[in-house]
Amino acid sequence: MKTVIKYLRINRKDISFLKYVFEAWEGLAVISTVNAKAGIVAVIMAPDCIHETEMVLTELAGKIMLAELTLPEFRDVASRLDLFDPDRYE
Repeated sequence: MKTVIKYLRINRKDISFLKYVFEAWEGLAVISTVNAKAGIVAVIMAPDCIHETEMVLTELAGKIMLAELTLPEFRDVASRLDLFDPDRYE
């Protein structure tokens, strides 16, 4: 089963909060910090969990700033910040 990755830009002070929320829903999704300084995280989820993960993110969007980055936006941000080789990400 191939995982689905969604890239988000959030306020960096909320990265730990977002991770703790998804840890509470064990198995729903994994939050990986791509770059803490830029507030970029990856939400890694199984295809069967997309709907539930989206519901949690929608609810959280009313409480913290969440901005989804499309893959081209993510690559652009990554290259401007010289974070890493953005072409290795799909």
